Amino acid sequence: MVDVVQSRYGWTDEYVFDILPAERIRMVFEIVNSQRHEEQKDKLRLEAFSVWLTHNDKGISFDEFVSQLNLAYVDPDETERDNEMTADDAWGVARNILSNFHHRNEVD
Repeated sequence: MVDVVQSRYGWTDEYVFDILPAERIRMVFEIVNSQRHEEQKDKLRLEAFSVWLTHNDKGISFDEFVSQLNLAYVDPDETERDNEMTADDAWGVARNILSNFHHRNEVD
């Protein structure tokens, strides 16, 4: 991963290992890994487009096709909103978890 980061940003070993704080290096590795994953998905989407153009005998849309291949683009902002939880929801989940432990203690 260090070589990938160095080639992307032109950083030297000295800069990566001596100057950047360890937490920042971890963050950079996560970002680069995520970017590489998305680049790979983009390549697969392009290949899927070629397949869809030449073999679309079911008449489905391209969006449906890439969704079936698990290559659909997901907007990170939408995902964050979908995963957001209200305080009441969080308390409900916490109560549910605690009730499982409380019930086990009564049985023992």
